[in-house]
Amino acid sequence: MSNTKKKHHYVPVFYLEYFIDPYKGKDTLWVYDKEKEEIRKSTPLNEGYRKYYHAITLPDGTRDTNTLEDEFSVIESETKKFFNKICSTKELKKIRITDKERKIFSRFLGLTAVRTPHFRSGLEESCYEHMNMTNRIVAQDEKKYDKFKKSFEDDFGEIEGFPSFKEFKEFVVSGHELSLKSEDSLILGLKKAGYYSALFYMMNWTFIEANSEKFFTSDSPLFYKVPDRNSWSLDPERLKSQNVIATFPMTPSIAYRGELKGIAHFKTSNKVTRDLNFGTMVNTERFVYSSIKSERLLKYIVKHKGKRIKMYWPIECYELR
Repeated sequence: MSNTKKKHHYVPVFYLEYFIDPYKGKDTLWVYDKEKEEIRKSTPLNEGYRKYYHAITLPDGTRDTNTLEDEFSVIESETKKFFNKICSTKELKKIRITDKERKIFSRFLGLTAVRTPHFRSGLEESCYEHMNMTNRIVAQDEKKYDKFKKSFEDDFGEIEGFPSFKEFKEFVVSGHELSLKSEDSLILGLKKAGYYSALFYMMNWTFIEANSEKFFTSDSPLFYKVPDRNSWSLDPERLKSQNVIATFPMTPSIAYRGELKGIAHFKTSNKVTRDLNFGTMVNTERFVYSSIKSERLLKYIVKHKGKRIKMYWPIECYELR
C-alpha cells in the first residue's frame, strides 16, 4: 500500500506553482492565515490539501484513496497546458481558444467550484438544516413521507432496511437529527460539477491583465456574484443568472472573468485588480496565497476577515411537491 495517496489537494499543486515568489527560489509560496493573522513561508506541495479528502468508500467497505486523485490529475494536466498557452500569449485580446480548450478549462472550473472545503462545508451545513426541517414535516404525514422516500430512492437507488413511516416518526419525535458526512458532500458536489462546467462553457470569457498591483489566490479561488443582489451568500444556483460574474485568478498577472451576459473590457487598472482580489479574499475559507510577502496585504486581509462569504446551498433534494 506504499502507493496510497494521502495528500489530497483541493487546490492543485500546478496552480499554486504559478503563485510562487520569483525572487525567493523555486518553491516559495507566501501563505496568509486569516485565523492566526500571520504570514508564513510554504510550498505549493504543502498547501491546499487535506489528508484523504477525496477518499471514497467502495461497496465492499474498503477505502479508495487514489481513484479520484488519479482522475483529477488527468484534468489538471490538461488544464496546465491551457494555462501555459494563456501565459505565453503576448496579446490576450487576440487569443484564439479552441473548443477543446474551452471544454478543458470549463471542466476544471466546474471541478474547482465543488472541491473546496468552503463549498463542501457549506453543502453539509445546508443539508443538515434542510434534512432535519424536512424530517419534521414528513414525520407528520404518511403521504408526504412516501413522496420523500421515493425522491430519496430516485437519487440513491432502493435502500435495504429503509425505515417504515412509524419507525421514521418515532426517530424524529425522539429528537434525533441527521447530518451529511464529508464523503457524501464530496459525491453530491461532484454530481454538480458537470452542470457547472456547462455554465462556464457558455459564458463569455475575458482574461484580465494586472498592472502594478498583482492578483493573489486562496483556498477557494473561484468567486461568483450577481451584482444586482444585495446578499453576500454564495448560492451555486446563481451561476445560472444572466447577470452573474465569475472570476478566477490564474497567475499574479492574469485573471479569468466569465459572464453569461456581455463582455468585459480588456483594459484594466489597479482598481479592477483590487476589486477582483476583494472577491477572492472574502470567498476565502482560511488561507490566501500570494507571490509576495507584504505586511500591508496581511493587514488588509485581517481587516476584512469578518466579511467571509457564507456558502448557501438551495437544497432541492427530496422536494415535496
